Amino acid sequence: GYTPAGRPAGLWLAAGFMQEPTLVGIGYAVEQLLQARVAPTLSGAVPPEPPRRDCSAGTARTASAESHRGHIAAHPRHW
Repeated sequence: GYTPAGRPAGLWLAAGFMQEPTLVGIGYAVEQLLQARVAPTLSGAVPPEPPRRDCSAGTARTASAESHRGHIAAHPRHW
């Protein structure tokens, strides 16, 4: 909900180990009792998706990992 001045208001709940179901129940009960939830309004447009990268091309990291695997195969450890 919001304060009379239009500022958002919230509630912080905490409990002990493995008490999450109790917290969810209390939170739901408070939400139903107060009926204070206000749906957010979006201001502005949704930004475009970032450009996709071609992950199939080899990179220095891939080459390094491959050479490391070759090193391990060439020098096996005897436990």
